Amino acid sequence: MSRRIGSAIGIVATLALVGAAWFFLAPTQLGGRTSYAVTFGVSMEPHFHHGDLVVLRKRAHYAVGDVVAYRSHDLHKNVLHRIIAIHDGRYTFKGDNNSWTDPERPAAADLIGSEWLHVGGAGNWVSALHKPVDAAVVSGLAVLLLVLSGGGAAAHRRRRRTRGPRQSRVPDAAPSLGFAVAALGGGALVAAALLGVVAFTKPVHRPLVRAGLYEQRGQFAYSAAVPAGAAYQRPAVRSGDPVYLKLVHRLPVSFGYRFQAASRGPLAGDARLDAVVADDQGWTHRLPVAAQSTFTGPATTLRGVLDLARVRRVIAAFERETGEHNTLYHVRLAARVRIHGTVAERPLVTRFAPVLAFDLDQLRLTVSAAGASAAGTPSNTLVQTAAGTGAEIETVTLHALGRSVTVARARRLATLLALCGLAVGIAGWLVTLLGGSSHEAAAIRRRYEDWIVDVVPTERPGASERRVASMEALARLAEQYDRLILHERRDEADAFLVEDDGIVYAYAVTR
Repeated sequence: MSRRIGSAIGIVATLALVGAAWFFLAPTQLGGRTSYAVTFGVSMEPHFHHGDLVVLRKRAHYAVGDVVAYRSHDLHKNVLHRIIAIHDGRYTFKGDNNSWTDPERPAAADLIGSEWLHVGGAGNWVSALHKPVDAAVVSGLAVLLLVLSGGGAAAHRRRRRTRGPRQSRVPDAAPSLGFAVAALGGGALVAAALLGVVAFTKPVHRPLVRAGLYEQRGQFAYSAAVPAGAAYQRPAVRSGDPVYLKLVHRLPVSFGYRFQAASRGPLAGDARLDAVVADDQGWTHRLPVAAQSTFTGPATTLRGVLDLARVRRVIAAFERETGEHNTLYHVRLAARVRIHGTVAERPLVTRFAPVLAFDLDQLRLTVSAAGASAAGTPSNTLVQTAAGTGAEIETVTLHALGRSVTVARARRLATLLALCGLAVGIAGWLVTLLGGSSHEAAAIRRRYEDWIVDVVPTERPGASERRVASMEALARLAEQYDRLILHERRDEADAFLVEDDGIVYAYAVTR
């Protein structure tokens, strides 16, 4: 009866496990509600990284902030981004690491499912199954496990059924305390191994490339006092105004620099400001405006004077020496900044060299018409910026079942679990070893309880007692001679005996 109850419990547990696995993991292609996605690219960093496995569950309703996969009709593939808005049954998506929103507005019918389980890096393993050789190896291992477990168990049951008809229906052995403790330790070691495979194959930290990790900003300015009149209605020349050479001979200029970053450490650098006179045929002549100086911190300001009279003298000397005569020359205010320090816990060394260009003719100095940079922004303005791309150190985390844990902590947990499992397993082994004989005696009594009769130990001649190799052999003798099995509790052993015609056959279990 106990065997049948145990078998029934095992069947029910197996069915429950299979049903739960089907409910949670069955793919939509087989009628389930689960989809699987392997991430590519960096559009969802740092939430996802290239090669992660994301398990998706279909839901009746989706909300802003959910990470959802949808079918893109423009790209003809699935896209996994975050919902940022919902209007009239249409969903607006955006990648966490993108500066733009997705052009498509999919409807609810296009949504595949939202993030339910995230296993970092596991997508590479799933992708490997697409290779025929790898898939064949995995399939072969699965079949081998089924054969070894199922076939072995069946053979074991067949062997058990071939035993004598007079054996008890009670199972051969009840789980002992030592076995249960050892099994618990083994389970802990298996869990530690699974966690360790994930945790120790991933780095604790990794660099994450960010397009806007920092920004450098420079602002040019100039001003000069002039008499108010027809040329200037106010008594000053301000940044952006044309500078008439008859009224202004020395033009004070400045350049303000600032380094901006969300996470930075100490910074230091040096900067200088020069004026470069040039023509359209490649001639240049550099004049210092603000000498090179060092600074600490994220900002500095350079101040100097652009001597327009000196600029005209340089041009006149150039024309005398070369015979060239140009109606238009160019003057460039060129700032050069070198800065070093720590940004996002990583060393940084970078340069910033903005230029403000002027056109110079016989009468005036004016800011050149602004061109356009490759990014589409004006390139010759008083305020110029440059965004820096750099690597930021990210602490790697593992995500599963809505929980997150860092790789470092997962490694500690795996190590601690392995040590605990090893200790518990050794303890269970010791308990089993020390109590093994008593368990064997109890198992014999349960197995052959219908044949065993307890008797008081008696003295017998040593020549009349013969030892047998196993309890099974003694049971066969009892069945052959149609005798009961006698049990004597001796000082150091449990003796099981079968008497026939003056001969005592004995099997002893040492305590």
